[in-house]
Amino acid sequence: MNHATNTELERAAPRAQVFLSYRRGDSAGWASALADRLQAAGIEVVRDEDMLLLSAGFASSLLRAVADCDAVLALIGPDWLRSKDREGVRRLARETDFVRLALEAALQQQVPVLPVLVGDAEPPRPDQFPPALHEIGSAITQREAVSLRPESWNDDVDRLVSLLWSWVPDQAPQPSTPRIERAVEVPPSPPPSVPATAPRGPRAFISYRRTDSLVHARLLALSLEHFVKAEVFLDLDAVAAGKRYRHEYERAVSACDVFFVLIGDRWLAVTDKQGNPRIADEDDHVHKEIRAALEREVPIVPLLIKGAEMPDPEELPPALKELEEWEAKYLRDVTWKQDFDVVAKNLVALWGAG
Repeated sequence: MNHATNTELERAAPRAQVFLSYRRGDSAGWASALADRLQAAGIEVVRDEDMLLLSAGFASSLLRAVADCDAVLALIGPDWLRSKDREGVRRLARETDFVRLALEAALQQQVPVLPVLVGDAEPPRPDQFPPALHEIGSAITQREAVSLRPESWNDDVDRLVSLLWSWVPDQAPQPSTPRIERAVEVPPSPPPSVPATAPRGPRAFISYRRTDSLVHARLLALSLEHFVKAEVFLDLDAVAAGKRYRHEYERAVSACDVFFVLIGDRWLAVTDKQGNPRIADEDDHVHKEIRAALEREVPIVPLLIKGAEMPDPEELPPALKELEEWEAKYLRDVTWKQDFDVVAKNLVALWGAG
């Protein structure tokens, strides 16, 4: 009987690998969340941060990395096309731009480019690319884009994974994609005399304003569920049809270990139809959520996103002025992973202290 060697088995195993191209100021948080999901589905992910960007051999290393991939995923956020450098030059027009280099490498190696739209981005049009970037524009616009939306993240990623596996030659039956909601590891079965009770993870409440921070709220919830095994209250998922939001949020605030407030650059500026700040309205849902957390003395962590700073006490309505007393943390797109690590450690520490 012939026995296959380990090397032969490795070669026979189905393998999928993608290069993830993105702009840090445009879609870094999305890139981190997507990379984690793809790797959980058995797809290897290569990013520019995995390579020595400043080395003299970066261009040749990039060519080799792209050539080894089954596809290049071009993450396109709202600022992907119009992003500019310090001199005011559009980044994509720079021959040394990392995003451009990756796309040019894909064209040179005939690796398919799949545009992935995030953050409510629209598919780029051919006329939005200058003549010098005609080939890149064609590669981006000729293939139908895949959209990753906060409200249907798991389903959208599942479809993307299925598409990527369909491009892998001689693939074996596609592995199922683990959803983040089912990512909690099952503890080993205890002896029969001990009740089989799984320890609960920390509970987090995320308060946010949809017109200010919907995408960041969704990414934060997914990250907390996946990495910290947290139970997260996010109104998009936590309030079922037929339930009264007031009863649900009051119950969730009382039960949570940490109350996160996402504060973006428009958090204070959002107004009602009469032009009054919504945060000052006692019936505003964000106002009511924060007031409930303050009244119940729940640990609060303000999270500053999109360049926002902590509001001054005089900018807050009287019932919410105590919010300023809580230490804020930054959650920046360009340093999402590092900032999230700090947030996660805070959540675990507060949970343990409780």
